[in-house]
Amino acid sequence: MKYHHYYLFHREFPFRNNVCEIALLGDLVCAPDYYKEPHHHNDNIEICLITGGNGWFILDGREYKVKQGDLFFALSNQVHYSIADQHDPYRMYYLAFKVFNDPDLEKLFIELNEVDQHVFLDRFNLAQYFSDLINEVLNDFPAREKAIETIFHTIVILLHRNCFIDKTRKTQDGNGKQYLMQKIITYIDINIQKAFNLDDIASEMGYSTYYISRLFKEQMEVSLSQYWNRAKILRARYYLISKPELSLNAVAEMVGLEEYNYFSRLYKKIIGVSPSLDRKKFQAC
Repeated sequence: MKYHHYYLFHREFPFRNNVCEIALLGDLVCAPDYYKEPHHHNDNIEICLITGGNGWFILDGREYKVKQGDLFFALSNQVHYSIADQHDPYRMYYLAFKVFNDPDLEKLFIELNEVDQHVFLDRFNLAQYFSDLINEVLNDFPAREKAIETIFHTIVILLHRNCFIDKTRKTQDGNGKQYLMQKIITYIDINIQKAFNLDDIASEMGYSTYYISRLFKEQMEVSLSQYWNRAKILRARYYLISKPELSLNAVAEMVGLEEYNYFSRLYKKIIGVSPSLDRKKFQAC
């Protein structure tokens, strides 16, 4: 099956000099049916910068909703895949890279490779630096390789600053809500096999059900119960695609949906096709 998308720019390198290696660089525009199959990048961090539209990245079965202005991180060797929003598919810049032989840059790379969060708001207009980097790669300007290295170094430094700025800025309104959202989503990931229970979530977080529900809807634009069901189905889809040896019933049971007919109806409602047809689609690719 062909998935519709096109590249304004796409280049597999590597571009390599004494201190860095760029393995992949691109500017991707997606159509509503865009799907990128599970993959990983050996020893490289991949950064995806969403410059328009909406979509989802799924890493280890956990869903991360992204929109314009978001940065998504996939760390070295982490398996991930992505899906575009059918009504407003995303466009993104992406970069896979590693660094070496530069102690300061290597330290930043190591710390980036240990972040425990995978979606950040781009606070430093990195889109402009990605555009500049692509422009240097496309054209044979004087001192081209030095320019590529300089822009790349700037991107790495700003990425690091972007990811770690909250560690030095503690505000109740910003970082407090973000931390609570991370706790809620982590709780869902850990308890994905259980049935949805708002009282249990609120009790675990130490807040009222009203506050938890309102905050989650405000931040995620879906209700907690809708997110819980979608998380179950996206985890099931991850198993369905990455573990073809599992039966569909086994996949359903792994996410706590033991009644297969209900699982199939919910899967079709969220994904758009039945689990069996979805598996056949990816086996045919």
